[in-house]
Amino acid sequence: MDRHRVSLGLLLLRLCGGALLIQGRALVWSEMIHSNRPLFQDFFGVGGEFTWILTLFSEFLCTVLVMLGVFTRYTAVPPLVVMLVMALALPAGTPWSVREMYLLYALPFFVLTFTGPGEYSVDGGVGAWANPR
Repeated sequence: MDRHRVSLGLLLLRLCGGALLIQGRALVWSEMIHSNRPLFQDFFGVGGEFTWILTLFSEFLCTVLVMLGVFTRYTAVPPLVVMLVMALALPAGTPWSVREMYLLYALPFFVLTFTGPGEYSVDGGVGAWANPR
């Protein structure tokens, strides 16, 4: 297959997957901030606020870096891990549709962890500049 088509497909995957995650999670964040309940449960014993900060870091900053194609294979891992933890740490009676949403958010980051960003990215531009063909 033509490498430019593959790179275009990876660009669309990065941009659309990242935009969907940020848009979808921004709605949840705004609801959580305006409610009177605690922001996050303490899953790993590090505190609810620290867990909230780590989640924001991975769901926003790392996602923006993935969309730009900066250190994509590394920056795709935190959103992937957060989405998998959220899908698997839900209570037993949670409907499948909620778990499915988190798993669908994780899918583009899972693919990008193994494929990389493609040629149309900051990583691809730096690689082309450093190693001309």
